Amino acid sequence: MSSVQTINLPSLQLQLRQIIDHMEMLAQQPDVLLQWGKEVGAELEDEGERLADLSSQIAAAHRQSAVKTSANVQPFEAPKLAVSP
Repeated sequence: MSSVQTINLPSLQLQLRQIIDHMEMLAQQPDVLLQWGKEVGAELEDEGERLADLSSQIAAAHRQSAVKTSANVQPFEAPKLAVSP
């Protein structure tokens, strides 16, 4: 049986941010973008699409959760005032 190391989400987000920051720093150097080649650009585009898909899934999950939550909440009714004869 193999064990899978789990890394918490904030750590993963930090690592991703650091990687992107580092790549952006490298890209500012002269001719680096040409040295990386088209395949690197294509891979980054693919990974960007994967991140966009994850973002959409998170947004959809929150929308579904909000709909479920609002369905369980009773609608607000104004109090009925007693009318004197």
